[in-house]
Amino acid sequence: RSQESMPLLKEAVQSAARCLGAGHETVVSMLLNMAAAHELEGDTNKAENIYLRIAALRASTQTSAIDGQWRARFGRLLHSGGRHAESLETLRTALSVWRGLGVPGESGEVATAAGTLGAVLHSLGRHAESVEVLRGVAAIQGQTLGAGDPRTAQTLANLGV
Repeated sequence: RSQESMPLLKEAVQSAARCLGAGHETVVSMLLNMAAAHELEGDTNKAENIYLRIAALRASTQTSAIDGQWRARFGRLLHSGGRHAESLETLRTALSVWRGLGVPGESGEVATAAGTLGAVLHSLGRHAESVEVLRGVAAIQGQTLGAGDPRTAQTLANLGV
């Protein structure tokens, strides 16, 4: 149903951009929804173009948590497309943004980005770094989500446990 929602989402983005400014967090949040819809449809090119648009819009604004969010999502997209070196840089920047803002590592999106970072490191053949990152993520997830949570199980599976 994302195809049905796309015209409405585009209209909402345009309206919000006129009222709030194109780089406003609300506009970026809507653009993230559009990128996710394109990813669900399998149109990664359109999703990537939206992430690049967000990067341009946010370049001259004060850094906030949404800057970590869009970078983390873009990093996952790059990783899924086999663009691991770009993904590594993007994910590290996302985590750095959140760290600089004091967003706790226990935050769901931060832990997910860190888990993706571990998978990217593995894909790049940097296994020792990957294991170190994934062990940290598994420990945080075990404490915050519990051992039976599917996200914890996925991280443990990535570790080969």
